[in-house]
Amino acid sequence: MTKKLRIFSPHQLALLMVIIIGASSCAPPQVKRATDNSRPPPQEIDRFPKRLGVLNDYADVLDKSSEEHLTKLLADLNQNKGIETVVVFVKNTSGEPIFDYSLQLANQWRIGTNGRGVLLLVSVEDRKWRIQVSKTLEPVLTNEFTKSIGDRLGVFFQKQEYAAGVESFVNDLENKLKEN
Repeated sequence: MTKKLRIFSPHQLALLMVIIIGASSCAPPQVKRATDNSRPPPQEIDRFPKRLGVLNDYADVLDKSSEEHLTKLLADLNQNKGIETVVVFVKNTSGEPIFDYSLQLANQWRIGTNGRGVLLLVSVEDRKWRIQVSKTLEPVLTNEFTKSIGDRLGVFFQKQEYAAGVESFVNDLENKLKEN
């Protein structure tokens, strides 16, 4: 039995080439695997503001004397209790859920590298707050406790009494850590 060799017309050949080229351009792109020593993309590095200290007011809601007073309170709390507490005010989280934003910020800023860290993030325009607690402190600073702190914070923040809210936050943390 003899097989016939099929010869394509120029039109058929052109159509076949279009199909082959089109199909190859639809192939998924090759993904470069990240290695442990790879750096995050530049937008990841610049995504968060630079950390200034224990108090970071990027929403410009605190006056100079309040900033000085709260910075001292936070520094004293951190030194006396052996924790790293950081407070951050931002205008907004650019639509990102506050939980995700605060967790990524805490990780990027390396808050609690000693295993004992607390971040209070306040997104002023979003009217949201989040307290992130390192795993080592979770048995003491439970979700119920941080929610109760947050409920009190909400009252201050609704009245735009941001300094009083942070002072209440620091006092609540200090009192809770005295118990343990």
